Amino acid sequence: MNALGELSEAETYAAEQCATAALLDLEAQYAEPMKARTGQGPYPLQPMKESEMVMKFKATGGGEDFKRCPAGSHLAVCNMVADVGLQPGSRMYPNPKHKIYVRFEVPSERVEYEKDGKKVEGPITIGTYYTASMSEKATLRKHLEGWRSKKFTDAEAEDFDVSAILGKACMLSVVETESDGKTYSNIANIGAVPKGLPPMQAENPLLYYAADNRSQFDKLPEWLQKKIGEQLKPETVETVDDAAARQYESQQDDSDVPF
Repeated sequence: MNALGELSEAETYAAEQCATAALLDLEAQYAEPMKARTGQGPYPLQPMKESEMVMKFKATGGGEDFKRCPAGSHLAVCNMVADVGLQPGSRMYPNPKHKIYVRFEVPSERVEYEKDGKKVEGPITIGTYYTASMSEKATLRKHLEGWRSKKFTDAEAEDFDVSAILGKACMLSVVETESDGKTYSNIANIGAVPKGLPPMQAENPLLYYAADNRSQFDKLPEWLQKKIGEQLKPETVETVDDAAARQYESQQDDSDVPF
């Protein structure tokens, strides 16, 4: 776990195993229809029109909410997908990675906050960063496969438009982790909404941001705008592997090399 309380890939994998059984138990409990707030969904994850938004990644190769989402399994709706660009690595995985931030709202958990000088009530939100990869071992791909209850082929994964998850309902498995004396909520797994439940829709506006679609940038939280603005430039980044290779080359004697 890093200083922000985000799970490492190894920790995420372990949490996923524990969470899967909990999701199956919860699905059995919700086999009969129950009342939900309002909305549409759940529907199979299908790409939106390409003219609206597109976010695809190669198949080969925690958030800052003001109130934490409690641990457990929660019905949720995705209300934000944002490409945050190349971000610094962690202590365990030091190489910089291209990341996206995905946020969900949990209608069963409510919070009061002030907006435009007025007190309003809304769903708690929880978000997580994913490495922008759809490779077989990538957490993003694993979570999407759990959500759609179906494995991707590599061709399907590479062609999948991640923006398609905006506005779609799911079942989140949330775990709590401790780091430097603080408690953080993290998404350990994502599953499909149990059959028989009424449709759901997001209460908040859906937000999408990518480098080629900046129309909603000003609507993103300020801390996320800052993270996007401070992203690394690929041409200035030297990975740990690059540095090791450069050091190795500097130690070699090339005096006998003819060219």
